[in-house]
Order: sequence, then C-alpha cells, then structure tokens
Amino acid sequence: MEKIYVENNNKHKKNFDGVSILSFLVAVIAIISLIAVGFNQITFATNQVQGDELGNEFSVKTESENTNKLLSDKSFPIMMHFAEITCQGEDNGCVGGKKTIPIYCLQREKDTVDTKYKLSTDSALVNDYGLVYLMANLYPNVELVPSYDITGTNTDHKVETWISQALIWTYLKDTGLDPTSKMSEDDKQHVFTSTYIKYGANINEMNSDKVGYTEEDHILVDSYKVKGTNMTAKQVYEKALEIHKVADPYKVSLSEEGEVSVDDDNKYYFSKKITVQGAVADGSLGEFKSYSITIPEDAPKDTIIVGEDYKEIKDLKNISAGTKFYIRVPIDSVDEAVNMKLDVVGNFDTLAAYRYVGSNTGDFQELTALKNVPTTRPAIYNLDITPSPDTGSSMAQTIYFIGLIVLLCGVGIVYANAKSSQVKE
Repeated sequence: MEKIYVENNNKHKKNFDGVSILSFLVAVIAIISLIAVGFNQITFATNQVQGDELGNEFSVKTESENTNKLLSDKSFPIMMHFAEITCQGEDNGCVGGKKTIPIYCLQREKDTVDTKYKLSTDSALVNDYGLVYLMANLYPNVELVPSYDITGTNTDHKVETWISQALIWTYLKDTGLDPTSKMSEDDKQHVFTSTYIKYGANINEMNSDKVGYTEEDHILVDSYKVKGTNMTAKQVYEKALEIHKVADPYKVSLSEEGEVSVDDDNKYYFSKKITVQGAVADGSLGEFKSYSITIPEDAPKDTIIVGEDYKEIKDLKNISAGTKFYIRVPIDSVDEAVNMKLDVVGNFDTLAAYRYVGSNTGDFQELTALKNVPTTRPAIYNLDITPSPDTGSSMAQTIYFIGLIVLLCGVGIVYANAKSSQVKE
C-alpha cells in the first residue's frame, strides 16, 4: 500500500540510454548463463502431452503382439494398456489412421480394464500436484533413457513403461491417493531394486529376453534418466513426494520500485513502478505467461495503466509476463482521500492429471493422463491517494492576512500620531 502526495519529484524524465544498456547487459549475461549450464534442466513441456490427444473418450487396447505384460526380475508385474486414437499422417506413431499411446492405471488392485473409457464427470481432476509432476517427467511425456549400453533392444518402450507405472503405483500408495492399494514394503523394494524386466502374454511363461539387462545389473530406476538431464527416475519420484507437500505451486506477487511522483506539468499522479511476478514450484508444472488488471469502478475518473514508456496499456486482459506498469491518476480527479484496490490475475500454462472411467457398466480400473490446461491465481494491489493541502491558496491567504495586519498597524500609527498632535495644540 502506498500514499501519494503532491510532490514534483520529476521522476518521469525519459532516460532510455541507460535502460537500453542495462537491458543489453542482462541479455548477454542470460545467454552466457544458458551456455554455461546447458539446456538440460527439466522445464515446462510446451509440447503436446499424453492426454491432449485423447479427447473425452477413447478405446483401450491391452493386447500388443504378446508384449502386453511386463515382469521385473523381482516379480513386480504390470500390464501395458494403450489408448487407441485416430490420427492423420504417418508421424509420431500414426499408422493407417490409428495410434496407440500408453495410459496408466490409478488402482493397482483392480485387474479389469474396460474396452472404452470416458472423462470422469464426477471428479475429472486428480487433485495432486506431486502426481502431475511425476507423470510430467515419466514416459510418454518425456523419454527415459539408460545411462549405460543395454544388451538387446528397448522396443515398444517396455522399460520406460514399467518404470512409469511402477512409480505411479508406489506414489499413490505412499501418499494415500489409492486407499485400496495393498502394495507391501517388499513390493516397493522390488520397484527400487529391479535390474531388468521380461515380457509376454502370460506372467508364468515370460519371454526369455531380459530388457534393460547388463552384466553389471544396473538398477532400472537409478540408471534411467529423463532425456537431456541428469535426473534419474528415482530422483523424479523423490521430487514428486516433496511437491506433494506444497499446498499451491502457483503464486502471484506484486513488487514496487522507485518513488511516487507527479509529472512535470502537475497533471497526473504516478504510482511506484509495479511488477507482477508469477512463481511455479517446479518448471515442469507450468509457466507464468501473462496477467490481467481490473480498475475498480470507484476509481478516480480517467485512471489508466501505463507502461514503462508512460504510454497507456489498453488491453488489460492479456499483459505479457515481465511487463511493468504505473497507475496514472489525474490530479483534478482527486478531491479527497481515495483508497483503490486493483484486482490482478496471473495466467499460467499448466498441466493437470485427468481421471478416466469405464464407459460400460462394471467395476473397472480408473485410468489417468495429463492435459495442458490454463490456471489463474489472484492478487490485489492497494493504492491510497491523499491530496496534499493547496499550498498555493494557503500562501495567498497568508500574504493577505500579513498585508491586512500591516495595514491595520499603519492605520493605528496614523491615528495615534493624529491624537498626539491634537493634545499638543
């Protein structure tokens, strides 16, 4: 909150040379920093994610050339499920107008999967940011790659699929999101110590191939990393547990700089320079994109928002992140103290985990997928405007009264002298 008084601080002289030089230096530093650290940090996935292609309904395919069941060397089995969707072209796995993408189960204890699924209307969202983070950094939303040379092949992304579903089930158990889970501590140990998987149509008759296997017996969750980073699948899981404890990963805050002032022509009040900052707990959860401002109806007449160039920002619904602004209020519109509350809303591009349920009658396994969704967070800026006393009017009154006193004193002196002369005569 700030109070504005009529003080001509001459803060609005346009010194763009210094600003330009500073901006150039900042840009150079940013480029050098990117080169120094590399482009290997997990950031928000602006590309299409798993659920964006699913729509509100899709078919499920569980049989895939005898490769639909995966079993780790520690006897932790999962079943591969694929959402089958229509597509165009021949890119990104689209063959003959059809495409399958892996989709993951929310309830480990349910074996039955429906043939068709639809978006849940009762509770579409799985309201847990840790799960969103986990899924955003597992296959198929990112590629998990081994940090060693594996023997054989990793066809159909079998290892990535096993790691992803196994960690999702473990997370749901650890956080209590799946109260029906009977996953034991031994099961969890299997997830974090398995070194390879087998696959086949029947758990008791698995293919002899050992996918992900090496002579050194690398633990899968420790050796598979998010492509382009040094973050292992196990570290992704541990970070997800941390984010689970965060009440809200999206926040908007306001900061000020400079001094309040009046323009050189004494026509307008200018607030301090205001910055809207959007923060995300982790870059893979989303990105702050823009914000909006609503000027209250009871604001002084002709109050507007101006940018750093002091030109009016006319589109207050979609102001780009990083844009700083002033509140400009005409002095003539302020006759008495005013308290103004500006509503600011930050706009984020984020991800959300959606819940899908079986389309047919039956107690079917629930499935989940990520979608890109917009998210907003509010903030309020308080501005107090208190007009200073009219110093020009006060000075005129003072001069008037001093002159009146001098005049009266002069009259008194003249009168006294006249009386004295009469007495002498």
